[in-house]
Amino acid sequence: MSAALVLMLAMSAAGTAGTGHDDSPASAASASASIPPMPARRIASLDYCADAHLLALADRAEIAALSSEADAPYAWAGRHAPDLPRLIDGIEGLIGLNPGLVVTTAGHARAADLAERAGLRVVRLGYLARIEDSFAALRRLGSAMGRSARAESVIQETKRRMASLQDRAAALPAKAKPRVLYLTPSGVTTGAGTYVDRLLRLAGLRNLLAERGITGWSRLRLEDVAALHPDLVITSFFAARHGWQESWRLTGHPLARRLLRSARRIPVPAASWGCAGFFAVEAAERIVAELGPRIASGDVGKEGPS
Repeated sequence: MSAALVLMLAMSAAGTAGTGHDDSPASAASASASIPPMPARRIASLDYCADAHLLALADRAEIAALSSEADAPYAWAGRHAPDLPRLIDGIEGLIGLNPGLVVTTAGHARAADLAERAGLRVVRLGYLARIEDSFAALRRLGSAMGRSARAESVIQETKRRMASLQDRAAALPAKAKPRVLYLTPSGVTTGAGTYVDRLLRLAGLRNLLAERGITGWSRLRLEDVAALHPDLVITSFFAARHGWQESWRLTGHPLARRLLRSARRIPVPAASWGCAGFFAVEAAERIVAELGPRIASGDVGKEGPS
């Protein structure tokens, strides 16, 4: 922790203790003259998933900064708010912004702890494993912001879109539902029970690994790749390879490249479903838009572009 941050935290602690504080009118007038005017409500986010929830509920003028992750290839909010400030200089930059509210999910606990020690109000949205967790996060943030009605509106609209997808999927005959493999460059894939599995099913697909009894997130082995014969491969995170050189080996193997060449492939941008947020329904809608004409023409399983 830097000396500047230690000093900030010490000053905050001294202020909250109530010692040495000058409440005189002259002191108050001097202080107010030295502090520039700022919006009554300024909110900052610590991570890319919290960014999306904040952006859904806040007016632009209320957002002090989106997270430093906002422009990552897997982040949804960055492309929707390229004009908003980004958090820089970590916790020191956050304290310097002096936001009235700080929002985080579960990945920046230390930064959230330091923000609270500095006297900032932090709303922790928790770990989002399912889209329903995102609904709970929206309600928690909406309550903290006084935007409960707006949160419910986002939730109901997302549920409406999911129900529309579900109705469409339920109307498809089983033979019209392609057997799909979800594949990332590192070989990470999904069986039953994850939010990606749910979105694949909402898109009218059959998760090949789920049908083989696999649950949760897993990593494909080369022998698995050789044995699988999906009708369709859904690829994602191929543009988000920064900093993970050692984990990007599987899809460079000839067996994996052959799989990607032989099966129809639909790429889904990582930003569409980078976390289990309310916005991830757009990934299923994107797959449906791509897949609809192929199902109608009966060419889902034929060789297509990689």
